[in-house]
Amino acid sequence: MKATYRNSIRSKELIREALITLLDKEKDITDISVTDIVKVANINRGTFYNHYSNVIEVIEEMEQELFGELLACIKQNSTHYDVSRILHTLLDYFKKNEFKYKPIVKGLSKSAIDSLILKFVSQIKTVMPNSDEILLLFIINGLAGIYFDYLEEKIPVDLDALCNQCIAIINKIVT
Repeated sequence: MKATYRNSIRSKELIREALITLLDKEKDITDISVTDIVKVANINRGTFYNHYSNVIEVIEEMEQELFGELLACIKQNSTHYDVSRILHTLLDYFKKNEFKYKPIVKGLSKSAIDSLILKFVSQIKTVMPNSDEILLLFIINGLAGIYFDYLEEKIPVDLDALCNQCIAIINKIVT
């Protein structure tokens, strides 16, 4: 049973890595097929279908994992509601996982990104129910836009400098 479990985890990792590799090659998510993924992952189609019904399910699972991890970062600091502390925690998370998100951002459409932002804001509201939703949308949209521009190498600063500038701007907004 344990070997099966390890194989299952390994297979899912191979599938995700293959998807990230394909997205990193400037391929749009809508152009990626199960066949593409199984070729890159060097697995058979049955292995893919043991875990997912289609490519979108892989993305959705990665999205849920991302939301869970980001919400954990926010929960960790929400009792003190210190914007800079929350942003530094998120920054650390994104620095550790940049390799994973950079290719994904390239493959997502603007509407997919907007949908992710709305879902994330609604999940933040569950952690911080008294927060102003318009303010959250304003801040999250701004941060997401800047972070995506950073990942697409449109902003010529490092992530630490970008975080410090964002914290300064947000502190001006919320005070």
